[in-house]
Amino acid sequence: MCRATLVFLVFVVASWITSPAQTFTTLYSFCSQDRCNDGLNPYSPVVRGSDGHFYGTTLLGGTIGDGTVFEMTPEGVLTTLYSQGLSRRHRD
Repeated sequence: MCRATLVFLVFVVASWITSPAQTFTTLYSFCSQDRCNDGLNPYSPVVRGSDGHFYGTTLLGGTIGDGTVFEMTPEGVLTTLYSQGLSRRHRD
């Protein structure tokens, strides 16, 4: 066995041994409010702000129905910052 292969195998085994288990936690389930005022179908990748909160958008839902811009704490507390869209009167 050549030296490069041995080094690679040692690295792979060492990485596998020291890797912690990955777990996922649901922070929030959208469309949990009446008429989906909290948003429906998260759309863009969520970004983490310098304040530690998460920011993103939804494709649908909100008070008007055309999506939301939201902020979420690491504990899963959601605040809708903006409901997107025009009122039905302006769509016709």
